[in-house]
Amino acid sequence: MTTPSRATAPDIRPGYPSDFPRLRRAWDYCWIELSRGDWLAAPELAHAAANQISPPLTDGATRTVLRYAVAAGLIERQLRMVHGDRGARRVAFYRLCRA
Repeated sequence: MTTPSRATAPDIRPGYPSDFPRLRRAWDYCWIELSRGDWLAAPELAHAAANQISPPLTDGATRTVLRYAVAAGLIERQLRMVHGDRGARRVAFYRLCRA
């Protein structure tokens, strides 16, 4: 298995998100976190990545980048049932695709 570079995430498609510096920094943050190998919950990952930028991105903008990365085959998504204060709900978890 090839170990992904922890410094810079690949573009999801040509020029995206590289042409958008704030999204690029959020995507790089997600890539570094995902390169640790664990499944990460989308709400927490998106919130942490969005707040690495000044001024912060919306969590939704970061989650959109993650969804595009799934469609491009760069990361995997798994939906899990999570029981919490708001009752049972489905939450997306992400990790890098395994070779």
